[in-house]
Amino acid sequence: MINFRPIVALAATAFVVTSSLLSAPMASAALPTQTWVSGVGDDANPCSRTAPCKTFAGAISKTEEGGQITVLDGGGFGAVTISKAITIDASEVEGGVLSPSVNAIIVNAGADDTVVLRGLDIVGGYTAKPTATECSANALNGVKIVNGGKVVVEDTRFTGIAGSAVLVAATTTSPQVVLENSVMRNGCGPAVAASAPDGKTASVQLLNSTLSTNSVGVSAGQGSTVSLKSTTLFGNGKDTEVTGNGVIDTSDPASHLLAASPIQNPNTTVAQPAVATRTWVSAVGDDLNPCSRTAPCKTFAGSIAKTQNGGEINVLDNGNFGQVTITKAITIDATGANGFIEATTTGVTINASDTQDVILRGLTIMGTPAVAQCPYAPGSGVTILGGRSVHIEKTTISGFKTTGIDITPTAQATRVVVNESLVSNVCGTGINVAPNAGQTVPVLVRNTAVINTAVGVNAATGGAVSLVGGVRSDNGTDTSAAGGSVTVVPNVKTPDPVIIEVPVAAPIVRTDQRPPVACKALPKKLRPSTKTVLLRSTCVTTGGQKVTVKVTGKAKLIKQKGGRILVATKRSGSVTVTMSAAANTYFNAYSKQRTYRL
Repeated sequence: MINFRPIVALAATAFVVTSSLLSAPMASAALPTQTWVSGVGDDANPCSRTAPCKTFAGAISKTEEGGQITVLDGGGFGAVTISKAITIDASEVEGGVLSPSVNAIIVNAGADDTVVLRGLDIVGGYTAKPTATECSANALNGVKIVNGGKVVVEDTRFTGIAGSAVLVAATTTSPQVVLENSVMRNGCGPAVAASAPDGKTASVQLLNSTLSTNSVGVSAGQGSTVSLKSTTLFGNGKDTEVTGNGVIDTSDPASHLLAASPIQNPNTTVAQPAVATRTWVSAVGDDLNPCSRTAPCKTFAGSIAKTQNGGEINVLDNGNFGQVTITKAITIDATGANGFIEATTTGVTINASDTQDVILRGLTIMGTPAVAQCPYAPGSGVTILGGRSVHIEKTTISGFKTTGIDITPTAQATRVVVNESLVSNVCGTGINVAPNAGQTVPVLVRNTAVINTAVGVNAATGGAVSLVGGVRSDNGTDTSAAGGSVTVVPNVKTPDPVIIEVPVAAPIVRTDQRPPVACKALPKKLRPSTKTVLLRSTCVTTGGQKVTVKVTGKAKLIKQKGGRILVATKRSGSVTVTMSAAANTYFNAYSKQRTYRL
């Protein structure tokens, strides 16, 4: 349940790869069925695992038809045209395509070809516009499907697309398109648009995906059928539009169309500073660096100043990247790494304008222990004061005194999406929505767990929260509507309007519990005949389970008030300390052990 990567700027023209580009020797020789690309590769390489290529376009010409290109590490791999059966897989890392002023990926394959795109991050970027009503996203389309047999797009994110995230514009074939477990956000046109000429058809299935804050959600034109299954449309200017004989099937009871209303397109009305569109941070970086892939910064705060408005910060490796305040359009993405924020107060503060979008993805935001009745950091995991839209995806927020996510915009009606995330161990409210007087703030909480809080989800006057799937467990109160509305959207409809619909939770998948929030880490050493603090206070994991401590060998435990635990060692011998927490319905068991010799 609780589950972007570095990129290179592209030239204005995308690479087009066809069989005619293959040299005679390569055409006659057998091509490998598996090739690799890397953020530090070179297209002069053979695209092997030990000598990877730099771009998708460079690798596709060296990959056998029906083969696979795998992304080895984070990078931006350029726009590409696909004219044969192929799989591009970036499911374990950040497979980025930055596509200003071009189509990121064009599929123009044969009627019998299958093309699979998995785990990609397709970003359009923004361009300054003279008026606030002009759309500033500058990628033409994310994936443009001209021809092909079957095209599958899985676990892929689209951001800032001027046309469509996925455009099916069939010409000579009748493609079947499957879009699964993907996110399409902040687009200027229809997130998904399909059409086909007379005599041809275009079929699109949207499965378990989220389309949010686009001008239009889904558009079906001549000869096309778009079907929604377990898919949510939220906060778009308009959910659907149909022209000609197009068909949009929204009958699946697990699909939802929520909070559609006119929106202001994202734009930047001033010239951009001479800083990068894409920057990187690393645990071994330095904020004096330019924040490039090879010279990364150390903190999110250091990197944000060197990232263009509308740009993206990527995490290269595991580390603690510090608290940050965001005042412009930005994406922080830690896919494939551990983007950790250890917070003593509020972890992330977002105070952007009503034309700017902010995205947080794959982060772990943890409050440090505090000595008080509530053992967590005095503050909130994420505080949202402003922005056109805020998207929090696949992020863990745990260990805060006030709130996990505090949505309190001061001057505009921010649209907020919390998707596939975890909020736990909050002494106050897990997710709180309290807009200014006269504001209406729509919030979508989708497939997200809210666990072990005093109040799970609260909406004050003007707050309108839709809960789709997910889990709310072990809270003092699961939901509270203090003047606003909290709607648990049923996953199953009943034909009888007299019967009250019962919400059905999303399928439960156990995940690992994170290291305990309020625990002192196991010491590196234990000294003979000494008392050492193991826990400062009662300790629970991010899964809401109480941590127990066991000591074997030449030592004993000393338990004090408030959950404080010490270990008292003897003069010599061996001591083993084990911290553990039981499994529950949603989380696997947690255990950490260390043996010491006195």
